[in-house]
Amino acid sequence: MKFLRNLKTHTWLIIVAAVALLERALLYLFYRPVAYNDTASYRRLAEAIQHGWTSYDGTRMPGYPAFLALVGVDERVYAAQLALGFLTTLLFFYIGWRVSGKGWFGALAALAHTLNLQQLFFEANLITESLATFFIVASLAGIAWLFLPSRRCAQHRFGASDDKRPLWQIVAVALASGLTGGLATLTRALFIFLPFWAALFLLIFWRTAARKIRWSAALAAGLAGLLIIAAWVNFIHQRFGMWSVTTMSGYHLVQHTGLFFEYVPDEYAAIRDTYIQYRQARVAQTGEPGNAIWDAIPALEQVSGLGFVPLSNLLAKISIQLILEHPGLYLRSVLQGWLWFWKAPVYWSPAAIANPAVRGIITALITL
Repeated sequence: MKFLRNLKTHTWLIIVAAVALLERALLYLFYRPVAYNDTASYRRLAEAIQHGWTSYDGTRMPGYPAFLALVGVDERVYAAQLALGFLTTLLFFYIGWRVSGKGWFGALAALAHTLNLQQLFFEANLITESLATFFIVASLAGIAWLFLPSRRCAQHRFGASDDKRPLWQIVAVALASGLTGGLATLTRALFIFLPFWAALFLLIFWRTAARKIRWSAALAAGLAGLLIIAAWVNFIHQRFGMWSVTTMSGYHLVQHTGLFFEYVPDEYAAIRDTYIQYRQARVAQTGEPGNAIWDAIPALEQVSGLGFVPLSNLLAKISIQLILEHPGLYLRSVLQGWLWFWKAPVYWSPAAIANPAVRGIITALITL
């Protein structure tokens, strides 16, 4: 154990890089890229981007469709996501080393990511997770660089005051951190507060930095994220007349408020009763009410006489009213959703592994 701790930082980095590369090379050889239900819509929007955005319907955030449009066919996307996963592992190494000053701790952080089968198989899945993870970790790496001026400082205490880096470097890294946080939002809307949390973190906790430096970094990170998010919100507003990051906001809200849709006022009785029918059918079929809204959309359009986007706007209005009137029920639904998030299984497809022996080994590892 002492021998391992005495290894130099660059030795640990080589070990981590070798493990990460070997693991991904084996995955690429034995496992094929896997499409999920969402993949077709991302591909459709990627084609819309390639044709000048004229048919982009705003149902998805643009980050992953733009990535698909840039990279191309599934095999190239797979290779690109493996490369992003490798870079993410190296970023985790950097963050761990930066905050501790210890190579072994950087390796521990990196291997915790790269040996996580959930993370690894996401790199083969044609969905947003690998791209979003890369942007998030890149943003965190920038914050680590800002907050800890040097490895020596990290070994003493966070935010040590002997920071002699020029202001332009600090502002540039803060801008990059805010931009990557904004790009994470354009990939997955749930990360919309990431650049602002980063700015707030620097402003509140980076107390040993000079006031000018702290404020400059915080404003750079926050404004960079705000700029990229605001540009997208403006696109949605100009195209669809709504202030949102997606035309699906109303449907997403119903994922929570649909659990207590009985409280919708009689003014919207047709919508309420129709949705409840589909929710009950979903429970009878799967035991859970989640995702009933996607089956209900055609019927809701029919009973309301509204198209896809106007119906989303109306459901958002109804849902916000329900949340204001029943905040406890909403918060309970959010908490349940958060708990289910951590219970999610490994997203992989045994059929994507042709070799029976390899398939058996991976299955055994996942079920451990």
